[in-house]
Order: sequence, then C-alpha cells, then structure tokens
Amino acid sequence: MIKTLPKTTSWVKLILNNMQESLEERFNKLQGKHPNWNSYLCFANAIANRKYSKVKKWFNKLVDKDDYAPEDKKEILEFLLNLNSGKV
Repeated sequence: MIKTLPKTTSWVKLILNNMQESLEERFNKLQGKHPNWNSYLCFANAIANRKYSKVKKWFNKLVDKDDYAPEDKKEILEFLLNLNSGKV
C-alpha cells in the first residue's frame, strides 16, 4: 500500500531530522571507536565536510563544556562551521 507523502515542509523537516540523527550517530560511533578522544575532537571529526545544519545546537548538546574555554566558544564555533562546510 502506498501512503501519501506529507506536506513539503514536513518532508523537509523529516529529512533534516534524519541528518541531525546521523550527526549524533557519527559522533557516538567516533566516541566508541576513539575513547581517548575528547568530545570536541569527536564532534569536529563527525561534522568535517558534511554540511550539517544546526551545528551550534548540536555543539551545545554533544560537546562537554570542560573540553573548551568559554571565552573561546565563538571562535571555536566559527572554525567548526567552516570545517562543516568544507572551507577548512
């Protein structure tokens, strides 16, 4: 049986949610594979050249605040956004 497709906006949200889940999955796999890496390093490797959306949100959720100095957060996020988009 073929179900009808949801409205376009719902479809886009579904795709974006799946992308974000895969970011979290990649992060978790890297943490399992490299237990000696800190959460920042796992996150940076998880997003490199992947063009994920909501990088800042996931950074706040996944990266331990002890892995970076609060005063450096703005520069770190700028670097990660460039890394995510393939500019680094």
